[in-house]
Amino acid sequence: MLLLRLAPWLVLFGVSCAAVAVPSRPVAPPVDPSGDWAVRWDRGFTGWEPAIFQGALHLERSDGGWAGHLRFKQSSFTFALEGLTIDGDAVSLRFTTPKSTNPLLMQTRFQSARIIGEVRWGPVDWTPFGGRRERTARLLDGAVTHSLPRLDVAQSGLDAQALAKLLAEAERQHSTAVVILKDGKVVAEKYRDGYAGEPTIAMSASKSVVSLAVGQLVSAGKLSLQTPISTIFEEWKGGPKAAITLHHLLSHMSGLDPTRADVSKATIRAHALASPLVFPPGARFQYNNNAVDLLAALVGRVGGAPLDVALDKQLFSKLDFVDATWAKDSEGTPLGAGELRLRPMDLAKLGQLVLQDGRWNGEQLLAPSWLSTSFQPSQSFSEECGLLWWREGTFARRVTPEVLDWWKGAGVDEATLAKARGLVDQSFAERADVLAALERTLGAETFAALKATLAKRDHAPWFATKQTGPVWGYSARGWLGQYVVVYPAARLVAVRMRAPQQADYGGGDEQDGYRRFAHDVHALVATP
Repeated sequence: MLLLRLAPWLVLFGVSCAAVAVPSRPVAPPVDPSGDWAVRWDRGFTGWEPAIFQGALHLERSDGGWAGHLRFKQSSFTFALEGLTIDGDAVSLRFTTPKSTNPLLMQTRFQSARIIGEVRWGPVDWTPFGGRRERTARLLDGAVTHSLPRLDVAQSGLDAQALAKLLAEAERQHSTAVVILKDGKVVAEKYRDGYAGEPTIAMSASKSVVSLAVGQLVSAGKLSLQTPISTIFEEWKGGPKAAITLHHLLSHMSGLDPTRADVSKATIRAHALASPLVFPPGARFQYNNNAVDLLAALVGRVGGAPLDVALDKQLFSKLDFVDATWAKDSEGTPLGAGELRLRPMDLAKLGQLVLQDGRWNGEQLLAPSWLSTSFQPSQSFSEECGLLWWREGTFARRVTPEVLDWWKGAGVDEATLAKARGLVDQSFAERADVLAALERTLGAETFAALKATLAKRDHAPWFATKQTGPVWGYSARGWLGQYVVVYPAARLVAVRMRAPQQADYGGGDEQDGYRRFAHDVHALVATP
């Protein structure tokens, strides 16, 4: 009887237990590996050198499947995605490249912001691989305190579609800021999500600002382009460096060893003055950070005030700059070749000053004659280069006999030079076109050896640049795509900046440098 009385409760209890034992679980959504990933491949486990490969993985959905690519800073190969399968959070990927018959295989697990797994490619057995999802560099409308009026795009006369294309490309290349001025008015002011328009390092765009400071002294009659530097720094008197002039320093023709000072160990002045010559002054072109740093010391010596103090008094304060600063050595000399930090909006103001022939609020701050001189070709090797300013227009990149002679002096073997002579005086539109042609001509192995040889020389030239059409503007440029572009006929100034990340200092090719920024600025002007 007791069992009969308990039976209904036992049935209910049994149902309850069954429900607890087999709970209803939602189906986990499939992992989403799409997007951009900063990756790291540790090949050191098998003794390969270089041991660590750093790069970028891009994945996106395409026509019901997947597309993507994998690149490493330490390799010229680009791996194209051939197949991708997902099993829970496990993802298998297969990549191919025309330069190798071996596919690159990945067995990984993707999480919301992390990737971890192993890679296998050719003779390299399964080795650890990891990475993190790149933060989307969304460009949002923003505003900082400044004194410039605003102008609606529709009223600016600029091509709205071209502007949208420029901003989309700037976002894709992880830009920190984009500022566009038309007729001195702000048409676009965009900042990366989470960035409030604060100062960003201008890298080598700083050099153009140094040129303006030198111009102040030339305009005041304290210097001329033919001034021997030995009349300012007597350490160079009586030796081969006595032939170096101000023009040589400004045109990258000094012949001075371009290696920069380690300011934790030596001052800019002491390092530069002790640097050896790598070729006679005026004989060759070599982009030279060391020479521009010395110009910062020279401005202080001749002008009686440090470069940063002089610029703040003569230019920055008059343009209402906010918090523009330089990194300095122990003598207080700014590192002129690349360490100016300033707001993108203030860099745009500097471009506007140049556009207005040096005049601001009715005051002549820069001599038009100096600006005109700065924007002329400073030598015949790179006609794209003025006096620490770049000329924007139609240019051809060429492997010339002078370039090959430079390579020979850098230690490139005769067999490589003989093959490269087949390209002499052929014209190429972009740097990448020159490198691709060299790789085809030399072969992958010889091209890699050439890259390794030139990498040992600071800023060794790959080509000469010759003007083949009209010049429409001028720019200051820096590593990672720091730009201020001045387009006088269109009364247009454009700035793009990208703040560096830790991965940028790992060596290898520049990433997200937006090399076509000036080209896209030129396209903003609608044509009939």
